[in-house]
Amino acid sequence: MPLPFGFKAPSRGTLIFTGIVGSIGGSYFGSKYYSQQSRQALCDKVSWLADRPCGVHERPRKVQVFITAPPGDGLEKSRNWFGDYVKPVLVAAAIDYEVKESREPGQITAVVREQVIERRKAEQLERQTAMGSAEASTESTPGSNPFAPVMNDILKQQLAAQHDFDGVIAIGRNAWREVVNGLDQGCTVSLRQVALEEAEAERQKQQDEQQQQQQSEKEPDNANTEDTYQSSSNETTMESITMEQQQQQQDGLKSEVELMDDTPMATETSNSSDYPPEQVESMTTNGNNNSNDGFGVPASLSPIMYIPHENIIGWTNIPYRLYMWVVDYQRIERFGEDVVAVALNKTRPLQVDDLDVGHQEKKYWIGDDEAKTARDNDQPIQMDDKVRVELKTYAN
Repeated sequence: MPLPFGFKAPSRGTLIFTGIVGSIGGSYFGSKYYSQQSRQALCDKVSWLADRPCGVHERPRKVQVFITAPPGDGLEKSRNWFGDYVKPVLVAAAIDYEVKESREPGQITAVVREQVIERRKAEQLERQTAMGSAEASTESTPGSNPFAPVMNDILKQQLAAQHDFDGVIAIGRNAWREVVNGLDQGCTVSLRQVALEEAEAERQKQQDEQQQQQQSEKEPDNANTEDTYQSSSNETTMESITMEQQQQQQDGLKSEVELMDDTPMATETSNSSDYPPEQVESMTTNGNNNSNDGFGVPASLSPIMYIPHENIIGWTNIPYRLYMWVVDYQRIERFGEDVVAVALNKTRPLQVDDLDVGHQEKKYWIGDDEAKTARDNDQPIQMDDKVRVELKTYAN
């Protein structure tokens, strides 16, 4: 039957071409449409937080995000993952974020460990300051400063704004592992040992600088005997002075460390009879901290959250990768709900089952030898129970 208006029936090649282009184009626009709808639905759940007015002394919420390159691929994949599945919800909720990128294994662990140690030191100093203020208040005159408590509260808020985050997000199993290890090491290490390590590093740095300075000031080989003798005498004098300075630094460090370990307990014991029982209890305990300096969980530790990162690579995974590209809205909804829980601050205690997660990522650790080594050497993620019971995660 001929077509009207003189149209001819399309050829077989035209039908094949039109079908392929139509399928690809429809899949692309369908994926974009449903992805936009899913992302908008997630943003609508938290957008009211951006419209809510903040209090006078309330600071904007801020989270810390740790990312690292997935084994067998580059760091750009993790950046794109954060930008597609995490960042839109944080922006919609008006939550500030700080992204920390790790290019070498162990960098995230070192950063988190240092943050925990600094918080432990700050809380220890705060306890000592509070004890000194309480002791001074018992001996103060009626004309003392009435604004001291308000100033202390403002100082605490400023310190919290500089060092504290309302949440910590780790994208991928490796980043999550390093965050957990950093928290565990920061809470279980002794502050005395940390002080000794810092002093040793500073001493080694000064010694290297002095050696470089001596080498730069060394005279050439053709100098006369008198100048050489004078230079040797100066070097001997400098070495003796340096040894004396090092001995003084070690003595000062020893007394400082002893003061760090012994002063709080001694003060609490000697002055406990001057205060009521409630005040003594608040001074001798710090909520989560142990009296032993070798262990302590800061009271200001932020909740932690794991976001999966399934980096689909490999020739055999191309069909599945194309399928997930078409139904990308499913990943937006699945991972976006975790970020919504962070924005709404829905927390729960961290359980043992929450630690060793992300096993579904390992099947995509393929490609180079480094990725295969990471997959073969992967160990269960563990944490000391004394630290875990004090931590929280977000409930989606």
